[in-house]
Amino acid sequence: MVMNCYHHGAGGWDYWDVHHGGIMEHYNTLWSGKELVLSPHAPKPCVEDLTSVAEDSETLKAMIDTKIHRAQNYKPYLPFSSSELDKNRKDTVPINVTLFREGKPANYQAIRERCRAEKVTVGSLALASCYMAQAAVHAASLGQDCETYSGLKDQVIDIPVNVRRQITPPIGDQYGGLYITELTTKLDVGPSTKLWTLARDIGQQMKDMMSENQHILFSKAKKEFEAGASADIAGSVAPEGVADMLVSNKRFYPFQMDFEWGKVRAVHSSGSYWTPGFANYLLLLQATNMFTYNMVY
Repeated sequence: MVMNCYHHGAGGWDYWDVHHGGIMEHYNTLWSGKELVLSPHAPKPCVEDLTSVAEDSETLKAMIDTKIHRAQNYKPYLPFSSSELDKNRKDTVPINVTLFREGKPANYQAIRERCRAEKVTVGSLALASCYMAQAAVHAASLGQDCETYSGLKDQVIDIPVNVRRQITPPIGDQYGGLYITELTTKLDVGPSTKLWTLARDIGQQMKDMMSENQHILFSKAKKEFEAGASADIAGSVAPEGVADMLVSNKRFYPFQMDFEWGKVRAVHSSGSYWTPGFANYLLLLQATNMFTYNMVY
C-alpha cells in the first residue's frame, strides 16, 4: 500500500513523519479493538515567531550581506535546460519530475558503521557525496577529466534544518507545522579533493554556523533580505539562478514501523512545484532500515 500526503497538507517536509506516525498509531489502536484516547495540544506559533527571540546584530548583518553577494554574483555550475523549463511552464499543471532510488538494509548498516569510524555524520557524508557528484557532472559538461578539471569554487548547497529540538523549549514531534530553517555550506572541489576530508570540512562548517545561531537567525535574515533595503536585489534573481542544489536529510523515521498487520517499509518524497525556486535540483534522503533517495528536478 502507498500512502501519499500533499506537502502543504502535512505542514512541510519536516512534519510528514509526525503525521504518518500518528496515523499508524491510531490505526493500530483501532485495529486492536481499542478506543482512541486523544490528547490534542494548543497550536504552537510559526517558526518565524519561535526563532525571532534570537538577537545577534553582527551575525545577522553578515548573513544578509552573504545573501546580497550571492544574489549579485552566483552563477550555477550544473547544466540546466531553460527551454525545458519554459515548455514545462506552459503546461496546464506544470510539475516537477522525481527520481526514486532505494538502498538495502546491509548498505544502511555499512554506511552508518563507516561514518562512525570516520567520525562524521551521515548528513555530512551525504553532502560531501553531492559536492563530488556535482563536480563530476560539471567536469563532464566542460569536457574535462580528473586531470584537467578546473573545479568548483565557492559552491553552495542549501540545507533545511529541522529546529524542533533546536529552539527553547524544544517542541519535539508532538506538534504539526513547518519548523524548518536553513543553513548554507560553501566549499571548493577540485581534482585533489577527498571524500572523507570533504565530509569532515562540511561537518565543521555546519558546527561553526550553528554555534553562531545562523539556523535560528535564518528567518530574520531571509525576511530582511527579501523585504528590507535589499528587496530589489532579492527580487531580481531568476528562480533558476538561486542555487544548483538543495539537500534535505529528512532523518530516520522515528516511529514504530513493525506491526502485526504490516510494516512501514520505506519513506519517499516526491516533488511537485519545488524546482526551480528552492534550487534547480533537490536531493531528499530518508531512512527506515534502509536509505531512500529522491532527486526532484
